[in-house]
Amino acid sequence: MRTSPRLLPATLLLFACEASPTASGPDPSQQEPVTAAAATCADRSALRNPYFGDLHVHTSYSFDAYIFETRNAPAEAYAFARGAEVGLAPLDASGQPTRFTHLERPLDFAAATDHSEFLGEVDLCTTPSSPVYDSLTCRTYRSGNAGFALFGLDLTQASPTRLPICQDTDCGAATRTVWERVQDAAADADDPCNFTSFVAYEWTGTTGGSNLHRNVVFRGDQVPAQPVSYYEAPTKEGLWTQLDTLCLSGTPGCDVLAIPHNSNLSNGNMFLPETSDGTPLTAADAAFRAEMEPLVELMQHKGDSECKFTFTNRDEECRFEKVGDPNAVADAGFVREALKNGLATEDQLGANPFRFGFIGSTDTHNGTPGMTEEARWPGHGGNQDAAPEDRVGALDFGPGGLAVVWAEENTRDALFDAFRRRETYATSGTRITLRFFGGWAYPETLCSSASLVAQGYAGGVPMGGVLPANPGSGRPRFVVQAAWDPGTADHPGTRLQRVQIIKGWVDRRGRTHEQVYEVAGDAANGASVDLATCTPQGPGQRRLCAVWEDPDFSAEQRAFYYARVLENPSCRWSTYECIDAQVDCADPAAVPEAFAYCCDGSAPLTQQERATSSPIWYQP
Repeated sequence: MRTSPRLLPATLLLFACEASPTASGPDPSQQEPVTAAAATCADRSALRNPYFGDLHVHTSYSFDAYIFETRNAPAEAYAFARGAEVGLAPLDASGQPTRFTHLERPLDFAAATDHSEFLGEVDLCTTPSSPVYDSLTCRTYRSGNAGFALFGLDLTQASPTRLPICQDTDCGAATRTVWERVQDAAADADDPCNFTSFVAYEWTGTTGGSNLHRNVVFRGDQVPAQPVSYYEAPTKEGLWTQLDTLCLSGTPGCDVLAIPHNSNLSNGNMFLPETSDGTPLTAADAAFRAEMEPLVELMQHKGDSECKFTFTNRDEECRFEKVGDPNAVADAGFVREALKNGLATEDQLGANPFRFGFIGSTDTHNGTPGMTEEARWPGHGGNQDAAPEDRVGALDFGPGGLAVVWAEENTRDALFDAFRRRETYATSGTRITLRFFGGWAYPETLCSSASLVAQGYAGGVPMGGVLPANPGSGRPRFVVQAAWDPGTADHPGTRLQRVQIIKGWVDRRGRTHEQVYEVAGDAANGASVDLATCTPQGPGQRRLCAVWEDPDFSAEQRAFYYARVLENPSCRWSTYECIDAQVDCADPAAVPEAFAYCCDGSAPLTQQERATSSPIWYQP
């Protein structure tokens, strides 16, 4: 196995403000460097820049997206990420798209993550010259929903078997051909310093109907001859072992990681502290898992996986963007619970299997990475949500989130190194800029310092880091700094409302706990939004900064801390649909049934967009 590169009383030490440019930290180029490094990009910064991207993108190469009439291949997806217009389903009689869209602001990086399962089969079934094009399997696949069920059902089996057409033709060879196209598209799109593309795919294990999916992302061009799919590895351990064998150990220059997503739909099975066959983890198991999966996808099209509101967890923000009946979803399917269980496991084994950094992404099935704009969201499911009535028929779903990475420059190596050290954060689609540092001796006045970022690195660790025990005494201090997303001329951003720090810890008896602390801003600032026009109203902040000391710290207890920044209320995508449909709630009889939610309170009309930092762990 490869080794890793390596509101409370005034007793809190708390300084919070709507920061001036000085208080929020100046241009990084004016600050002292953390380390010296050769500049390969003009904007390279030793203090690191924020890069916004999407690491969960499906194109026409995915079996479900093709059924949904998506015809954007990876090349079109990467072009879209850089600002190009693309077409969307439904297709007209000649097979041409009938809708078109583009990003108001391009991304910095993206990865096409098509399902590794059926890469070859989809190509065989949709190429008229294929020897199996007219087979019953392929005709069924092209028929629509029946084809989706035929292909998708196999991914729920504990021991999946290839489709019948693979007995008549070489599906492996077809897969390798498409995989080469995937690599070529990423290579063609990669533009160091301007835009980064990664070779990637999705492993789509859905054993017993539980979502166990992972996106697999490679550092560079050195990758295995074909992706490891659910057929070759029907367990997560099998996936990691094969990635280790075929990439980390078997291909010179190959580096890879896996990113779990939609744990909210895993029936509590994504983060079990045991192996797939129920065997208790060993320390080696836990360490291997942590190495293979340094990141987790916190937010995407199919909901938020951060935390669950329960009788014991009264964090109101855990109600945000939940899919389905939250009471029917296991607590263990949420990331905060996994982080706490990771602390308890580390107490027992000496290794933490769930030391995750956070990202967000979209899971678009339109080949439209980064399409998180609430005011003009066209859906993510092709012809499944092509019309407004279709989209509002699945109100639980939404535009998804973005991945943000702090890296020296916009290159594959710099971004991948940031993935590895977990210096990342998730947003719900907004472009908030967020810093989070932990240390032992940050000054109370750090928010007003021109060298905040340099001092943050020099005096502690950034988000994703592990804070070692204090060589002296005292409590850890954290500095969190956030700047609003100004938006665009057509769609201005929303001011910030407040900043929270979430703490989790394990006590001497092995019991886990959590606490939410309000550290900056004001939850009761009175901000709102005009639902008739979606215009924000009330006060808010462009910048917030705080230095906070944990008042409940115990030097003997393992703990994690992460920051969550909340914007003022803004309109959800579904409210823009109400406005576009000219729904008049004063005349109930005239309200179309599909848009009843606009008036009857059955669905939220507003939301609070957010950014959530990767944790910092305290190590006794």
